[in-house]
Amino acid sequence: MKFEIEEVSPVVRKVNFEVPADEVSNQLKRVYRELGQYARIKGFRKGHIPARVLSRMKKYREMAHDEVAQKLHQEGFRELFDSVEWNPLHASEPDKGTIEQNKEYQFSIEFEIRPTLDLSPIKDLTLEFEVVTVEDSDIEAVIEEKRQDSAILKPVDRPIQNGDLVKAEYFAPKHLEETDETDETDETDETTGTPLEFTVGKSEIAENIEKELLGAKPGEIREITLAPPPSSDEDKEETEPPTFKFKVLEVKERSLPELNDDFAKDADYEDLNEMREAIRKELQEAEDKQSEKRFEEKLLVELLKVVEIPVPPNLKEQHYNQKLERIQQLMIYLGKDNSIIQDQIHHLDEEADLDIRREFLSQHVIKEHDLQSTDEEVNAKFQEIADKQGKSLVKVKSTFSSEDLESLKRQIAREKVNKFLTEQVTQQEVKLTRQERIQRMKDEQETHNHDHAHSHDHDHDNCSDPDHNHSHTHDHDHDHDKE
Repeated sequence: MKFEIEEVSPVVRKVNFEVPADEVSNQLKRVYRELGQYARIKGFRKGHIPARVLSRMKKYREMAHDEVAQKLHQEGFRELFDSVEWNPLHASEPDKGTIEQNKEYQFSIEFEIRPTLDLSPIKDLTLEFEVVTVEDSDIEAVIEEKRQDSAILKPVDRPIQNGDLVKAEYFAPKHLEETDETDETDETDETTGTPLEFTVGKSEIAENIEKELLGAKPGEIREITLAPPPSSDEDKEETEPPTFKFKVLEVKERSLPELNDDFAKDADYEDLNEMREAIRKELQEAEDKQSEKRFEEKLLVELLKVVEIPVPPNLKEQHYNQKLERIQQLMIYLGKDNSIIQDQIHHLDEEADLDIRREFLSQHVIKEHDLQSTDEEVNAKFQEIADKQGKSLVKVKSTFSSEDLESLKRQIAREKVNKFLTEQVTQQEVKLTRQERIQRMKDEQETHNHDHAHSHDHDHDNCSDPDHNHSHTHDHDHDHDKE
């Protein structure tokens, strides 16, 4: 059997097979001989039916041709994979010819394979590494949060102020309530209000409601008009903003503990100085981990820009369908209508492509640099989890299924890949305070949201098909610190 390999794309190979006529004839003789052992034809003894007779009957002829084709396909695969080092990701159905006596047989198959990657461009990358310094103000902010958490709430008979805990109830206009009864003489039901509890200044309720209630005393009722939700392009009809009545039931002020060594001892520290140093250490460790994580994320984004990683089409379609199915299942679980899925899967196609490219990159580095997880590393990770959870090593291991263990091994390998890639690029340190980084991350998120919104609008503007689907979701790997 001969075969020729045609490169359709960097990730698709078409293999054309050619089987000599004598091999086809030999296979047909073998199959007809086997069929003759159990076929039943009137006028012939069982096991003594000539091949020429069987070949004239459609039923047995089709059976023989199908079996011969299957046998030749299997032999073709075996010879092919004895000569190439592929690990096919997908194989098409054979594009086959016709099996005929004394004639050669040709068939072809397309295989999707992993791309060959060239990571040399990584050496030319220079990326910022954020070095964040924890300041005294950061520590005092954490201490203040702990004081707020330890505050004693005392009812007060005075106007609402910032920081107060407010208990209230509100009454919706009758036309907004779900009821079959109407009373045109009274717009609100003053007997059964909806309870509401919030802390002033914590953004727990709508800003205009909180603003209107500032200064109100217990027992006081205020009418507040709410802005209606923005109407869609299809619904241009203006609606009258609804007016709700809010009744203040109780106001509680926070009595904060004094900031001294006794407060620190209540929080399990020796004194206030030890408390501050412990908080500084915790904050700094968290910021350092965040710096590493953000650098690895930026590195991956930039690396995927400069390294060509083609994606096999069938593999991408399978991954897309898996992600879509998960979103549909989530919508069912949440009791939401599938009609709202379109906005939530806007960039699903793009993200399926990105997932596969990331995986190809990771697997390439693991294979080329032998970065598989070792037994010692797995045991060390188990010990780390046990120490974090305050459990014995045996107890932690007993909670891991075989799937969990494989996931843990992949996590370790990914961490080794990230470490390897990080060491390949030039790092340019940029010094920031915690607040500067927080602002930087907010700006990045706003840019990200704006770009996605713009892309969504652009896609809709250029879509002439009203049934065109848009996709958007996010998948994340999760570390396995099992509880």
